[in-house]
Amino acid sequence: MNRRNEILAAAAEVFAQHGFRGSTTRLIAETAGVNEITIFRQFGSKEALIREAMQHLTQSAGLATLPDIPTDPERELTAWSESFIQHLRLQSSMIRKCMSEIEERPEMSGLASAVPTRASNDLCHYLAALKRHGMVTEKFDPKAAAAMLMGAIFGDAMGRDMMPDVYPQPAQKAAHLYTQLLLRALGVEIGATDNVREFISRWNGVCMGLGSIAIGCFRDISDLFRRRRFFTGDENSNTDYATKYHDCCKHQHKRLLYHVGHPAGIGTVLF
Repeated sequence: MNRRNEILAAAAEVFAQHGFRGSTTRLIAETAGVNEITIFRQFGSKEALIREAMQHLTQSAGLATLPDIPTDPERELTAWSESFIQHLRLQSSMIRKCMSEIEERPEMSGLASAVPTRASNDLCHYLAALKRHGMVTEKFDPKAAAAMLMGAIFGDAMGRDMMPDVYPQPAQKAAHLYTQLLLRALGVEIGATDNVREFISRWNGVCMGLGSIAIGCFRDISDLFRRRRFFTGDENSNTDYATKYHDCCKHQHKRLLYHVGHPAGIGTVLF
């Protein structure tokens, strides 16, 4: 970390503990291990230093990225929620100080809310994508749904230290629980991807077994028809029936193997 970033980190730490009034340039310089003159040379004023420190924290927020095309809503949204609640918990003191000084210094609250605002936009976009791709069964407003999830996460991050019994335990599973609750409310099937994979795996074995048995049975029938013709000299249509059975069996076996990899088409074979 270079000297400038060290000063920014020190300013953020002091501000989180003492607020704007208590964050003197002397205290910030002592925390950063620099001379007070250095602060004024590099930043010009305490206001400019605190503002840049807040912006630096905003840029370094490591929120998980939500994909434009959802594939596994529970996994994707849980990862995002966990990264968001982690960011809020780390910056909870800073956020509380900004909220307490919002009337005196409204510009500070605007800086502190930059990450939640960006997170809200990303979440709304993702929830709208769930709707577009037919992954929800309930009608909903993306902004309202996003506000519900973010409100639960924000309340947890800000209030758990003061009221631990109010929030789900253990703390590290809270984001996942909030995510599951929202997805169920929207009608998203939880764990659907894993269930489909398990079903396909089991169905593959069943299809292979049934297909092999069917081919064996119809071959036996074909042999019987051919033997009857050999011993009786009967030139009727038994041989044609045997050939049709055999061809039909091979065709059905191919269909079974094909649809194993296409769950939506399994019903075509069975029904």
